[in-house]
Amino acid sequence: MGRQRYIRVEIVTRREGKYFVSDCPKLGTSSFGSTEEESRRSLVDATVLYLNTLEELGECQRVLRERGIEVHQYHDAQPTICPPSDTYAVSFPLGNMASA
Repeated sequence: MGRQRYIRVEIVTRREGKYFVSDCPKLGTSSFGSTEEESRRSLVDATVLYLNTLEELGECQRVLRERGIEVHQYHDAQPTICPPSDTYAVSFPLGNMASA
């Protein structure tokens, strides 16, 4: 049986005109919003969708390994953003992946 796992990656938010843009450089995901919070939340949603798709395709472990993203074990991981700044560390649950 697989174990609950998660990753922590940084996201960067910047203002572009009247919008805020948030990027996760390690994963290549990006989103925008009218506020910083909306931009970050949209990025979290987009990144969770991306990670779920990678898992469904059986490619998640390979992609994370190739991008140098460490996978951690945890029993109750939820997407979280902390602490407030221009660069955030974000945790994303990966579900029950088989051990690498």
